[in-house]
Amino acid sequence: MELGGKNMTKPLYNVYDVMAILDVSRAMAYRIIKELNTELENKGFWVVKGKVNSDYFRERLNLVSENYSISDPEEIKRQLEKKEQERKGIC
Repeated sequence: MELGGKNMTKPLYNVYDVMAILDVSRAMAYRIIKELNTELENKGFWVVKGKVNSDYFRERLNLVSENYSISDPEEIKRQLEKKEQERKGIC
């Protein structure tokens, strides 16, 4: 995403991003967004209804690593699938 001529990560994920990343229904994606936004509000942050801070989302899903930074929802989905395969011993 280009903002002001600089390459920046997507600051907020919408319901479709969450659906794609987690492979969940729209209703479940909205529940997840609502829960994460409630956590952020309790910490004193402002939130946008129906969207979730992408950094906080990745942190809570343990998708943040010192070795890589993910900003693309499709890449997050690939990383989740890889972790699931490793957990099942498929790789």
